[in-house]
Amino acid sequence: MITKEIVESQNLRTALVFGEIAVKEGFLTPGQLDDALAIQSNLITISNKMPLKRIGDILFEKGWMNVEQIYRVQIAVFNQMCEVQAA
Repeated sequence: MITKEIVESQNLRTALVFGEIAVKEGFLTPGQLDDALAIQSNLITISNKMPLKRIGDILFEKGWMNVEQIYRVQIAVFNQMCEVQAA
């Protein structure tokens, strides 16, 4: 059975991987990532369930990343997660 905690854990892990790749690629500063993760965390606390916004949505709305950058990072996240599952 999939619990709320498992979903939240997976969402956080994906957001962290997304952020790490975005910082590594130079699309985002570590401070911007910290701010976006804090915003997402606050939204989870307020809603008491899954995040109301994905990390990429928050970064786009803040003007810290554009659509092409977000897309490139999403592809990298997907590829990284596929590699982990294959290992």
